[in-house]
Amino acid sequence: MLENYKVTSAGRLLKEDAEYEHAPEEDRPGYNEETDGFDTEIERARGSMRKIHHGWSDTAYHGTFEFHRTIDGDYVSLDAKFTDGQLVEISRNK
Repeated sequence: MLENYKVTSAGRLLKEDAEYEHAPEEDRPGYNEETDGFDTEIERARGSMRKIHHGWSDTAYHGTFEFHRTIDGDYVSLDAKFTDGQLVEISRNK
């Protein structure tokens, strides 16, 4: 599973605390109540896991953290530099 991070307005890197559990088949998208199942195995797998969010933890990260996002329609790679848990610089990778 992918992990989620965010940088606060105060410049701290937080990691989402979450766990995953299996979703009951009847709660998944594509579940057919008339047939009590799914049309395909792919539909059975879709939505089979759900995330339970528990909050955010400060990572106190020290180093460079690479992240990606879309800016003005362009997919870009960025480096965020943290010193003793505090964001000190963000630069765009070339």
